[in-house]
Amino acid sequence: MKTMKNILFLTILLLTLTACGSGGGIATNPTQQNTVTMKFATETSTAPYVAMLNGMSLTVHLPVGVTAPCTVTGLVGTLAVDETTAFSVTNQSFKFDITQADQSVAIAVGVFASLTCAVKAGYTLDKNVNFPKTTLFPAKTDLIILGNDTATSSYIDLITANQLSVSVSDVSFN
Repeated sequence: MKTMKNILFLTILLLTLTACGSGGGIATNPTQQNTVTMKFATETSTAPYVAMLNGMSLTVHLPVGVTAPCTVTGLVGTLAVDETTAFSVTNQSFKFDITQADQSVAIAVGVFASLTCAVKAGYTLDKNVNFPKTTLFPAKTDLIILGNDTATSSYIDLITANQLSVSVSDVSFN
């Protein structure tokens, strides 16, 4: 009887263990991202404007895994990119400027440029983890927004004046 109980117990244990699997299905690797596109937008403060937005200079610090070639598209104003120095391997950054040729016309607040860069093979990026503003613009000199104060005919820093800031309004992958 004791032997029969042992055999029955071992049979049930064996059947239970064979029913266990590794979760089934086939594991898939995430699709390799080829490019990442970041859209940049100005955001206003609650303070009234003291000057029109006339120019911006951005040095975007790119996350590890993002590399050249990079292409920037200006959606407002005049885009100025020095292709020889735009991408810095040393700083893992990309620099571009946007200006308004007619200083009497302000650059509209909102999305003003998009930057598309290559993603290195083997890297998978997450827009919520790899693209926070504090990482993309870590130093004050990385982001300059100038406004033309027509009353005094001088330029003021709209970030220091708490007029505008820049955010990454959207990140997409291809």
